[in-house]
Amino acid sequence: MLGIITTLLGILGILATINLLFSFLFIISYSAGKGLYKWLVMDMDFLEFLYTPFLGPTLYVAMRLYERFNWFVVRIVIFFYAVLLLVLLIVFFYLFGTLG
Repeated sequence: MLGIITTLLGILGILATINLLFSFLFIISYSAGKGLYKWLVMDMDFLEFLYTPFLGPTLYVAMRLYERFNWFVVRIVIFFYAVLLLVLLIVFFYLFGTLG
């Protein structure tokens, strides 16, 4: 049972790392983040399903924010989102190392 929990914490840490890097891309440029996602998916519906756990939360947050606010406010909010992801990343990998 402990091995399953450790594995899940490792997977969540990896997903948080990928979303953190993707959020940094959205901080740099909205079109670069959206373009990378389109390039990875390449208009194939099954790839959207596969990439959702990796890039989905950050893409969802960025798309909603860019629809609602101007670019300056969005980049500040995404920066705080990245800080939240960094904290989660540290917690997940700390628990992964402690339990594993």
